[in-house]
Amino acid sequence: MALQTTDGQAIAAQVQDTPTASYSAVVPPSMAGFVTQGGKVRYAYSLYFQAPTAGPYLLIAQLSGGRSATASIRVDQRADAVIALDRTYSALWNSGQPPQAGQAPLHLAAGLHRLDVTVDTDATTAGGATLDLYLKQPDAAMPAALVPQWTAAPTPNAGASHAA
Repeated sequence: MALQTTDGQAIAAQVQDTPTASYSAVVPPSMAGFVTQGGKVRYAYSLYFQAPTAGPYLLIAQLSGGRSATASIRVDQRADAVIALDRTYSALWNSGQPPQAGQAPLHLAAGLHRLDVTVDTDATTAGGATLDLYLKQPDAAMPAALVPQWTAAPTPNAGASHAA
């Protein structure tokens, strides 16, 4: 995960291993000294995932949690986002506020594919936004949580750095 200013300037980076592509936009304690609480920051995640067969896939994203946030997801380092989400959080909803969801049909070749994800939100050490990614494979009845294979190598000026 790379912590950046909203214009993409690096603040700090940390590799995070995770069993599924579920990302919390909460500043880790090791990075808390690099940001101003409540200031705007960008969380950038990059990962590879395995498409077992070629065919039509459906990528699904849900943005939720205790902060307003925007998120974008790019596939295989394309310039355009396949999913863009914008969620305004209201404390009046408490825990009942629904997530903002989006989906994108993809035709993927078998093999590894790269996802670059950014979440722009307020810097906080608790109660941040959360982004969950799901993938529906060809012939699958239901989508499943996306499973990262490993972190992607940093790409200069790509808006995403080490992440998992």
